[in-house]
Amino acid sequence: GIDCNNGRYKEPIFTQVKRTNNIVYAKKPQSDGIMVNLRYDVYEPQGDTASKRAVMLLIHGGAYLKLLDQNSPDIVLMSEYYAKRGYVAISIDYRQEPNVLGLLSEEVMVKAVSRALIDTKDAVDHLVNTVSNGNPYRIDTSKAFIGGVSAGAVSALFITYLDSLQQLPPLYQQWAIQANG
Repeated sequence: GIDCNNGRYKEPIFTQVKRTNNIVYAKKPQSDGIMVNLRYDVYEPQGDTASKRAVMLLIHGGAYLKLLDQNSPDIVLMSEYYAKRGYVAISIDYRQEPNVLGLLSEEVMVKAVSRALIDTKDAVDHLVNTVSNGNPYRIDTSKAFIGGVSAGAVSALFITYLDSLQQLPPLYQQWAIQANG
């Protein structure tokens, strides 16, 4: 379980948040072939002395269209909310469909969602790698949570419950593979 002594993780026990912006976790092509740097921001409780801290990974919304990023105001508020309670909050960006008309195509949107899931997994892998290399954010990987807003909440659910492409209809499997190689 998670230790909530002294109000940690339940109450805002820190008043200030330290934010580290734009940590590049991958470089990948969008659906239009343009290469983009994928980034995340790290929010930590300022002045925290805990050697290991729970981590909350948050995914912004935006209908899988290139409308928002990890600086989406709702995600910034959530990240600060969790950091003030003692979590290390991570707000990730992910590839999104640059063409708004993509919403009209089932194939385009399935591919966009699949890219977002792969990117989320890559962000998690990058974070785990930081834990193996000095653990600069002092993350306790046994206390890891994921959440999001709108499309980001959908991604969080897929990441949590989709264990295999085989759980998807065959055509979706094909599109996911085409989108991600």
